[in-house]
Amino acid sequence: MSTNVKFSANGVRKIFHDERTNRSVEAISNLDLEVHDGEFVVLIGPSGCGKSTFLYMCAGFEFPTEGDVAFEGKTIKGPGPERGIVFQDFVLYPWRTVRRNITLGLELKGVAKQEAAKRAQHWIDLTGLSGFEDSYPRQLSGGMKQRVAIARTLACEPEAVLMDEPFGALDVQTRDFMVRDLQRVWDETGKTIIFVTHSVEEAIMLADRIVVFGARPSRIKDDIRVDFPRPRTESDPEVQALRAKLIDLLADETRHESIAG
Repeated sequence: MSTNVKFSANGVRKIFHDERTNRSVEAISNLDLEVHDGEFVVLIGPSGCGKSTFLYMCAGFEFPTEGDVAFEGKTIKGPGPERGIVFQDFVLYPWRTVRRNITLGLELKGVAKQEAAKRAQHWIDLTGLSGFEDSYPRQLSGGMKQRVAIARTLACEPEAVLMDEPFGALDVQTRDFMVRDLQRVWDETGKTIIFVTHSVEEAIMLADRIVVFGARPSRIKDDIRVDFPRPRTESDPEVQALRAKLIDLLADETRHESIAG
């Protein structure tokens, strides 16, 4: 792993104000975090703890009320091609085939048709979509649609990929296949990835680091480096011990949130 810092957050605070009720909610409080080049960092925590809000700050869709979020040392002021994002919803165009959904971003960037097709095919092959190039979204399963969304993001060659619960809408078996496939893609590309999830299993199977967010107003409860080798299996004693630790941490935060509420 490189020591170069890709994302940095310093003293980040986020307050949402509802003008209708004239109430303010502090979502994130005094958050500091660094994500290095080539790291796979998973953010996990209770519902509503601000992990997706922080991801959107990294994407340039949200901005801190106080503090700074930067990419390669420069304050993030909006979305940029160096930062790709994959959402839980697939956001595919139903009138475009798999191939043409994947080439969309390249077309918008003015990439030549032949080059765009070549890049798309590379990601089609790598994400397990071979044979479905000319299929339409309505003909695909949920897992296949999410593969298209991931391939479309990667085809644009971002330096970092931000993923907001990308497997949250999938059944357990499909999710397990997607976790394995994403691991293979990361092994081959070495992309910096920040991945938001509610799933302890996804976090353990994928992460170099698991950053546990506390209950709102969120701060970092723990930052756990996952050093044991991949591929990981649920029967591995190290996996089981980490799973128990994460469940305890999250249960503490859920109780804290209930008491505070």
